[in-house]
Amino acid sequence: TTTSTTLNNTAQAIGANGFTPISNAAGASVVRVTVGSTANLRTGDYVTIANETATVDGILPGQLNGTHQITVTSGTTYTIV
Repeated sequence: TTTSTTLNNTAQAIGANGFTPISNAAGASVVRVTVGSTANLRTGDYVTIANETATVDGILPGQLNGTHQITVTSGTTYTIV
């Protein structure tokens, strides 16, 4: 099963090891997502993550799968809370 993000009904694959848990100063769970390109994404956009089946450092698939508002952090990464 391939995990993907969907924006405007266009799927973009998330690569192997595409989820990296990080934490912020407030201690909230933040996940960095690595994709091929964030050129069409903007901070504040929403993405839908679907078909993730693995637990990532204690973050359950049910927490990863769903619609999330993003913060673009580079040309190939964004974060979700």
